[in-house]
Amino acid sequence: MSWLQIFQTTFYIIGAVLSVCSIYAIFEARRQYKRGLRQRTGENLLELEKRFMDLEGTLPLIDPESKRYDKELKFAVEHSLKEAPPEERSDSEKQLILGLDRFLRFMLLLTALVEYELIRVDALNYEYWYWFKAIRDNDHLRKYAEKYFPTLHDALDDERLTTRFKRS
Repeated sequence: MSWLQIFQTTFYIIGAVLSVCSIYAIFEARRQYKRGLRQRTGENLLELEKRFMDLEGTLPLIDPESKRYDKELKFAVEHSLKEAPPEERSDSEKQLILGLDRFLRFMLLLTALVEYELIRVDALNYEYWYWFKAIRDNDHLRKYAEKYFPTLHDALDDERLTTRFKRS
């Protein structure tokens, strides 16, 4: 065997080893990317949950199980839908609507995160499907969302948001 053949064979072997290393590096980078993506999704969900907890005063009024909507919030929503002048609204009614608006803006933010693929719909669904469904199934809230939050209203028809997530 000549020096030239040994030289060529050596470089072929080195090239093959480097190719295998490159393929391994690609798979490892993909694995790390997916792990980072899951970690960022988890961090985002934790941050969203903190913000969601700030709405704790409004949540029981919207929760269908509490049956407080009709007694405490319905009148304020109806007044708002009729565009009653501010002087006809009580301070407590104004506070209820402010709380409702904060809640609906939060839910709108969630739909935007899904729309722009910043969070996976199944991760969001797992946490918030109940609240999307609560808005969708309440005629007054749905009308209110249609009037003041049309993008959120349109998203309420997305079954992925309003159907309980089931792991396969």
